[in-house]
Amino acid sequence: ADVRLGASPPTPPHAPRVVALGSYAHDPAAIYARLLFHGPDFQVIRRMVGVSDDAAEAELNGIREQGWRPNGWITDMAAGDGGLQLAVLWSRAALGGASLPTGIEAMRPYGVPSAGPVRGVLTGRKRDGKRTLSDVMLIDSAGRVYAELLGVELHKLAAGEYPGKSG
Repeated sequence: ADVRLGASPPTPPHAPRVVALGSYAHDPAAIYARLLFHGPDFQVIRRMVGVSDDAAEAELNGIREQGWRPNGWITDMAAGDGGLQLAVLWSRAALGGASLPTGIEAMRPYGVPSAGPVRGVLTGRKRDGKRTLSDVMLIDSAGRVYAELLGVELHKLAAGEYPGKSG
């Protein structure tokens, strides 16, 4: 990893406008029972807002809502993992099968989020049948972008390769 620290966080981008998304077939209970392998401490998706060919959105728990002690954290790793989970679900829809993250170009924190649910907004950049590339913005309950995961890369798995769940 290449870490660049500054005296203060960079200026965050503006939160994206709401885009038209199709409905999502699975509620959080079904997502964690059938599609993802995360245990209770990392089950941070509260609600899938929707999915389209080029985007996805979910309401996520942050560290406070997930019951993690916020003392000393400068990022919200609960919601950050939720952003990766959102990318896995979008990639599944885009590729027609299970996938796992294989890389992240950059993670940009812009400050500590306010308490409350987090809006995770994914913008798809590329999909080619075996791989997806996307960006995820994490937006706090005050409407402020407080972190971005850029260049989230996922690769489709062969049937039966997904850890803990069936394809």
